Amino acid sequence: MSDSARIIGNIFCPGCHVKILNSARFQWGAVSGITYEIGEDVIWLRDDGGAIAPSFRLYSLQQGALHWNCGDSQVKNVILFDEDVYTKNHILECPHCHEVSAALVAIVKNGKIDALTALLEKEVDQILGHNRDNAHIVVVRDDGTYWPRVDWYDHPIEIILTPDSVFRI
Repeated sequence: MSDSARIIGNIFCPGCHVKILNSARFQWGAVSGITYEIGEDVIWLRDDGGAIAPSFRLYSLQQGALHWNCGDSQVKNVILFDEDVYTKNHILECPHCHEVSAALVAIVKNGKIDALTALLEKEVDQILGHNRDNAHIVVVRDDGTYWPRVDWYDHPIEIILTPDSVFRI
C-alpha cells in the first residue's frame, strides 16, 4: 500500500529551469493511491453523509482498499514536502547544470494543488527552520508565516477495519 498521493506536473531545476521531473509524492488529504494534476481540489475521505472522516485513521473501503486522511481539511494553504527527495531517499541532480535540489514541494492554495517546485537548501531552511528533520507538512498562515507541523510528522495511524465501511473518496 502506498502511503502517499501523487501530483502529476512539471518540476524545473531551480538553477537552470530545465524540466527535471514530472511528478512528486506527498501526504495530504486522502492518501493511498490518489493522483492529482495541478489545479485540482484536494480530495478528502468522507462518510456516506459527506462529512470528512477524522484524520490519521486507516479505513478499509470496498474490495479491501485502505485509505486515510492526512492533515486538517480546514487548512487551505500548505507546503508539502515530497516523500522521496526531501528525505534523501533520492538525490535529484539536474542533468543539465548539475544543481542538486534539496527538496521537492507541492504548494496547496485555497484547497487546490497550485504548483510543484524544486527547492535549494537555503529555501528549505527558510520554510522549515530547525524543524527540517521532523516536519513534512507546513501550514502557510494568513500573514505568510510558516508553521511546520511536527505533530503530523510520522503520526501514528489508528486502524479502523470494518467489513462494509461507509467511507468513500
